[in-house]
Amino acid sequence: ATTWYVARRTARATHAGARVLRFPLEPAPGTRIAFPVSGIATFVALSPDGRQAVYAASQAGTDWTLHLRRFDELHGRPLPGTEGARYPEFSPDGRWIAFGAPDGSIRKLTVEGADLTTVTQAELSGLSGIAWLTADELVFTRDSRGKPGLWRVPAGGGQPIQFSQIDTAGGEQLQLAPRPADGGRLVFYSSTRSGTLDFRIGVASTETGQAKV
Repeated sequence: ATTWYVARRTARATHAGARVLRFPLEPAPGTRIAFPVSGIATFVALSPDGRQAVYAASQAGTDWTLHLRRFDELHGRPLPGTEGARYPEFSPDGRWIAFGAPDGSIRKLTVEGADLTTVTQAELSGLSGIAWLTADELVFTRDSRGKPGLWRVPAGGGQPIQFSQIDTAGGEQLQLAPRPADGGRLVFYSSTRSGTLDFRIGVASTETGQAKV
């Protein structure tokens, strides 16, 4: 089991006085938390309202799938069509979950497990992060030097558009793990140069595409 610590803030609560809830994140009976990232890390995302989480879990001898756990329920439940899914992320309203599929596409489905939809084709085995830029748009990155940078695509489906450029003069090689901020006007990301162990924080403007580390 994985222990979760959830802090919920009220209008009058201070950071120091916020109430912390402690409970084990128990996978559904017969399943276990999966660690698909090099065998040491899992995929997990917390909903914007802090009331549910999506995580990777597996059964013996099977691939992992995404499971949704509402915190007012005892166990999580599998989401259909999410076998081998990567980088799950909740939409800003908490109604949708976007994820990377094994065939390189980006898909989404509702938290009820319905309306599974292909948003776009990213790149086979090359996806390296997804986030909701706004309720109507996604941002993602590719773990590929052939198509580096940050890309955006309508959440309803369409062709992705690159909007940031790699700082080749500064030795930047990849922009990974996007995290929107300021209402989607900025995107923070992990910037790497000579290798995968030299991550720095970068930020890009979604209006101009200008990025800096």
